[in-house]
Amino acid sequence: LSQTSYDRLGAFFNEVGCSYRNPLDAGSTFAASFDNLVKMLDIMKDDENIDVVVLEISVALFHRRWRLHEGFWEKLVRTLVDFKARCDKPFLTTLSPIHMEAETVELKQTLTEANIPSFGTFDSAAKALKRVVDYYRFHGTEGGREAGFGDEK
Repeated sequence: LSQTSYDRLGAFFNEVGCSYRNPLDAGSTFAASFDNLVKMLDIMKDDENIDVVVLEISVALFHRRWRLHEGFWEKLVRTLVDFKARCDKPFLTTLSPIHMEAETVELKQTLTEANIPSFGTFDSAAKALKRVVDYYRFHGTEGGREAGFGDEK
């Protein structure tokens, strides 16, 4: 991350056990406040050293909030859709089920319907992203450059 990003993260990122080194480990930082999630995503969006933004969502971590706070997942998805709309970088999610497969499938379906790519692991997300980059490089299309997949990436 750029020094500017570290400075911006340091202004509000103070959860014990979390790290704002790359990869950013927010733990429950954004569970308490979607404002913090928006700040973190916007910092990643603005950082010139970041080519792709990937958000890991631990379904088990948020399951309790989901059950206790009506509309939690809907607000999360809305927040991610809004971010994707203003982000000019590729944006992906990974979902960690940790014994909550049914809930993970439900969230993945919701994200997919919102046009937010979602994968079960970082490995599968990276492989899919590589295929997209390779496709656009091979075809040399303008659409690839517009989607953030230029020759320099």
